[in-house]
Amino acid sequence: MQGSQDSESEATGPFDTSVESVNPWVISAPRPGLALATWLKEFREDVVRVVDETGAVLLRGFDVNGASGLERSIESLFGPAVEYPGDLQSVARRKPMGGRITTSTEYSAGLALRLHSECSFAVSWPMHIYFLAEVVATSGGGTPIADNRSIYHRMDPDIRASFERRGVTYLRNFGFGSTPPWQDIFNSSDPSVV
Repeated sequence: MQGSQDSESEATGPFDTSVESVNPWVISAPRPGLALATWLKEFREDVVRVVDETGAVLLRGFDVNGASGLERSIESLFGPAVEYPGDLQSVARRKPMGGRITTSTEYSAGLALRLHSECSFAVSWPMHIYFLAEVVATSGGGTPIADNRSIYHRMDPDIRASFERRGVTYLRNFGFGSTPPWQDIFNSSDPSVV
């Protein structure tokens, strides 16, 4: 089992977040074919602590057993998975995979999904998000993540103060590239209703 950038010293181990690491914290399966749900029975509290302390964890090389196994693993970590609210389902093209698990946003292969704060435009948003790569891309295919807390603290104090004073406005353009048309997003073709 490995932690922190896939390198483990005898002194630290996979759950010692006092060592310097970049986000996400990486923990690799100690042996091929190990079921994630089984491993989490023993290490659940450690994983939850690492998520709380570092913001993210990448569990690499575990046997997840598809969407149903992912949902079981989520439940063992943080309780029942929640569904995206109905009005948010139409914001991105996703397909149901079983239970409360959906595909990630389905973009055309030539388009990049830019770094964003998941559901930041909504009244409520998920406290945790999960990704499963059942088929790992042979090139590219990375999922960009960032710790907003770290970004906030690294911002120039004047810029931070401007955001705090003025707030944030989100602008989203619909109906081009892989995005659904606005009529699908708002379930109406009447601009006055929207």
